[in-house]
Amino acid sequence: MRTWIALLFGLLNPMLELGARELAPDEQVMFVPDTARVLADGSVEARIEAWVYEFEQRPGLNYLFARKLGLDLDALAVADRDRFRARTQLFRVDSETLKNVSIILGDACGHSAPGECSPLALPRTNFGGRTSATVTLPTNPATRERRWLRFAVAMPRGDRRQFEGRALIVPRQGLSVVSDIDDTIKVSQVRDRHELLLNTFAREFVAVPGMAQHYHALAKIRGTRFHYVSAGPIQLYPPLDSFMRDAGFPAGSVHLRESTAYSNVMPGHDDSRAHKLAAIRRLLADFPQRRFLLIGDSGEADPEIYGEIARAHRAQVVGIRIRDVSGDAADSARYAAAFAELPASLWQIFAEAATIAPIR
Repeated sequence: MRTWIALLFGLLNPMLELGARELAPDEQVMFVPDTARVLADGSVEARIEAWVYEFEQRPGLNYLFARKLGLDLDALAVADRDRFRARTQLFRVDSETLKNVSIILGDACGHSAPGECSPLALPRTNFGGRTSATVTLPTNPATRERRWLRFAVAMPRGDRRQFEGRALIVPRQGLSVVSDIDDTIKVSQVRDRHELLLNTFAREFVAVPGMAQHYHALAKIRGTRFHYVSAGPIQLYPPLDSFMRDAGFPAGSVHLRESTAYSNVMPGHDDSRAHKLAAIRRLLADFPQRRFLLIGDSGEADPEIYGEIARAHRAQVVGIRIRDVSGDAADSARYAAAFAELPASLWQIFAEAATIAPIR
């Protein structure tokens, strides 16, 4: 069987090479900010993730998507209906396969913005329109001192559009705040599916009171970086980015879940857990000398996930903070199990942002 598979891929590869295409005028590129790390020799290694897609124009898709979610668009207010259409736009696209995408890493050449630098070709997009790469920039003290590595797509001749991205430059040492989004910094009501859907797709996003101010206090600690890890689908990145910026949350890397079908827009328990564990473990592995503060809520499995992470990485995790949305007492059996073998001083259940304990 393996021989036949190898033979099949051997036959397909030349066809894939021939089928590769440049960006078309109606195709879009989206980047989600990932991380860049400073290596021992002073060079910078950056993770770059891109998605190439084309907006789907078929009528009726808006109502079809709403029906799949179990929402009645006609029952919504006009403003909420318009918001639903805008916020779900990236669920109604065609992902573009075998696209050639090159980027210009202006920072690698000492510029503050993409400019005079040789284009770097990313791998051709896969069947989901995705491409990713890890790139290493030569030693450049000016780059290491920046907070962001910025880049842009090298567009085909005559195409004057701009698609820009960035990667968060994370120092070798410092504090990394890993934060959930739903019901941690944004009111979502995850425990009520209907309310969750409305709060996610139709209503204005509402910030959890006091959390932006608390995060800004943490940001004053030297070397602090923020990593927003959520099981929300990657298609929600644009509205989430706007929300976090408008609500005053510090910018950071964003780690959302891949969602390529209507059936998995809202993650199951296992999908959410697997995504968060993988994303946080990768951050811990990439930055072994940094301290990690894990902030989440009790609406789903954040206590259990963070407890598992802390037991396995006790030297790196310096605090766990859980916003109470479920009503479980701090001395409940749930938290006793979630934080078993961990010192009581490491974790805290809080109701108001003003009561969050400082890290030690």
